[in-house]
Amino acid sequence: KGVPLSILVCQLVSSNMGWGHKHSSEIIYVLVSFIVAGLLMVSLNVPWYHSHYVLLTTAFDVWYSFSKVKTSTTIGSTIITQEGTWEWYNNNSAPPKNHLTSLYQLCLGLTALAFIAACVIIIGTAMRWVLSFLPKFFRKILWWLTFICSLLCPVFGLLAALVFLRHPSALSSDWSASPINLCGNSCSGFKGQENSNTWGPSAGWVVCLVAVPLSIVVAVMIERTRRKHGYT
Repeated sequence: KGVPLSILVCQLVSSNMGWGHKHSSEIIYVLVSFIVAGLLMVSLNVPWYHSHYVLLTTAFDVWYSFSKVKTSTTIGSTIITQEGTWEWYNNNSAPPKNHLTSLYQLCLGLTALAFIAACVIIIGTAMRWVLSFLPKFFRKILWWLTFICSLLCPVFGLLAALVFLRHPSALSSDWSASPINLCGNSCSGFKGQENSNTWGPSAGWVVCLVAVPLSIVVAVMIERTRRKHGYT
């Protein structure tokens, strides 16, 4: 009884071998695109920068995210934590961080565009599978859409990471409007340490940077798939 079943399985596999050769690479780059989209989603929701300053016996921490700013003040064993939008932060900080706010808004837009591009790759490829009965012209349009997005995804992601390097410059511009500049060396270096004070990028920036090479891999795989199997 086992022999006919094994023969049937072999026939089924061989009959679908063409599909496997044609779409196995697509399955791989769709899975990688899921990873890229997941990383960018994390990047959109976690802090991109963290600064820690100590003044006498008081420690100040600030975590900067796209949607909010979290501050923490530690005095001895007492910890006071506050969290709010950028508008709240600017209304409660001196001087207001207008240049820094603009920087985060720009990086937010670029990261969001990279995330959307990754999602379009997934959706566009899935539509080509489901709508395989459509004329080649329409499937070709879907392929070009996914290919263009595969190029835009790493470009937007890399731009977001590179533009964010202006963090010290934006912070310096904000503090220049204040008669007392307490920015210190954090206005001259993207990452650094001075005595007990530390500042630098946080998980959001790092995750966005990790997503860039993975999205480049997706673009290469999409182009190689087209060259091997055409626009089907």
